[in-house]
Amino acid sequence: MKAWIDRKIIGLITALCLVFIFQAGFALAGEELVDIKVLQSRKAYQPGKAYPLALALNIKRGVHINSLKPKDPDLVPTALKFSQVKGINLALPVFPEPVSHKPDFMEKPVLSYSGRVLVMTEVEFDPDLKPGEYLVRGNLFFQGCDDQMCFMPQARDFEVRLSVASLGEKSPLLHPEVFAK
Repeated sequence: MKAWIDRKIIGLITALCLVFIFQAGFALAGEELVDIKVLQSRKAYQPGKAYPLALALNIKRGVHINSLKPKDPDLVPTALKFSQVKGINLALPVFPEPVSHKPDFMEKPVLSYSGRVLVMTEVEFDPDLKPGEYLVRGNLFFQGCDDQMCFMPQARDFEVRLSVASLGEKSPLLHPEVFAK
């Protein structure tokens, strides 16, 4: 009888430990691992021209996200996509070079991003685009990891409203720390 009770207690303790371990992992995975801020180069844009646009990815401290092309086929690559809006063309996003990082649980270093990452792209407006405001949506797909484990892949949606000005209307440069050449 005592052995049966001991097994029950050990089983209960094991189950509780597993619950706490999984809750800790899911709690962090449920948090926003990456904050996305769109940085526009102008308040309003001229039709028929192209302008730079940036996305600031602020990755939670202690977390990294995989590069666009991880060396390990088991890791999920980061991907960034924009919706199509008639009259507005977005170039493929350009990520900075990833950094080699060796998490404790991996045998080999991985290529990843951490901290603040600036992703650059270019937005081109068709010459016949009417003045007004246009909504562009985007999606960042990534897998976040810390030095102990990788979390379930996540998708973060974002949007930006781009204002198209009348021909000849001037608009000042925004975020010169990013866009001034």
